Amino acid sequence: MLDRASGRRELPAPRSDRGGTVIFSRRTFRPRASRTETAVTIGCVILLIGIGMWFQSRARRADPDLFRLDDRHLVGAGPAPQLYRRLPITLASEPLQVDAMTPVLSAPPAGLRLDGRVESFGPDTLYEKIDGRESLYKAYAFRRLWTASYAAPSGRIDVEVFQHGTEADALGVLSVERQGVAGGRHEADRTTTPNGIFRVVGTLYVRVFGTSDTDLVRADAARLSDHVAAAVAPGAGRPAAVASPRPGARVAPAPTSTGATSELGAMLAEPDRWTPTHNPLVLLGADPTTIEFTPENGLGIGAFTRLFLGAVPDGGERVKTFVLAKGDPAAARAAVETYREQMTRAGAPVALPWPTARPPHLTAVKVELLGTVEAAMPVGRLVVGVTDAAGPDIAARVLARTLSALERATTERSGKP
Repeated sequence: MLDRASGRRELPAPRSDRGGTVIFSRRTFRPRASRTETAVTIGCVILLIGIGMWFQSRARRADPDLFRLDDRHLVGAGPAPQLYRRLPITLASEPLQVDAMTPVLSAPPAGLRLDGRVESFGPDTLYEKIDGRESLYKAYAFRRLWTASYAAPSGRIDVEVFQHGTEADALGVLSVERQGVAGGRHEADRTTTPNGIFRVVGTLYVRVFGTSDTDLVRADAARLSDHVAAAVAPGAGRPAAVASPRPGARVAPAPTSTGATSELGAMLAEPDRWTPTHNPLVLLGADPTTIEFTPENGLGIGAFTRLFLGAVPDGGERVKTFVLAKGDPAAARAAVETYREQMTRAGAPVALPWPTARPPHLTAVKVELLGTVEAAMPVGRLVVGVTDAAGPDIAARVLARTLSALERATTERSGKP
């Protein structure tokens, strides 16, 4: 509508028509809903309430087997798992009590004075003292750690005494840590460092180190390690140690005499009692200072448990030879088969120039990337082999000598009443 006085167009005033508001002759608002709309709304509300009640009733009567996989689908789903039976571990000596080393370390030799107190750590608290290296010690059946510091004329001297499950476990830690020692002197059960000494005493691994690399510090460290060793009484079943060669001494060859063969035969019958010095590799010609021990996953092979490794001389070369014992000959053959499957992934099979008839189940692989030869074979319930050999010839010579010595020792022992 046009207002003539102002010249502006104005909307017409709304009017009421049959109970509704009408603008431009169009009904825009109804005061009440129709019966159809009311019925539809009530029906939707009732439907939603019914769905909620159905969900509630289903939740109260849930079927526990609704999403469970049928056992029939698990049959033949994959190959049977291959289980490896680990040999029982016999302690080389009786384990120490928790506080057995505290009185020993609290009464040091003459000339040394305890600075502070003796501290003790278990498997759950080892990280508080050995931060970053605890996994190494725990991999070798760690039991307890005692630490102490001493004031001496040579300066401050610290000692760490680790208790492990067996003497072989203590050797395993020593064989790992001595590899990082520069300028040290190695013996079968110890390594003398420029400022201290690492030593195996039964099931104990002893670390003594000073603040400087002087003769006086090394002498005090040796006295302190001897003090710990003298306080540890060997267990009833601990074998006698084979004399450790001094630097420059000739390493004993593989056993040829009747006495050495008998000792090897007796040693092979009790693999759980092998130690750093009471070890078949030593009688087979290995340098006692090179003996290493790996409790599990030896050479990266899951079936190789409680593996001993040592360097055997061959002319001017040294070949790493290993030996481990399984439960029976079948388990030894299965371990060699696992070895063959894993090693052929890294190299190609190679034939060793065997001097006589090639023994059965002998596996040899040449790793092309490294140019070395890896070989293993079962001998009764033992698994013997070489690693990092320079070529097939030297690997065959060392393995042939090892096999001959083992067969002589086994034959002689089986022939005894």
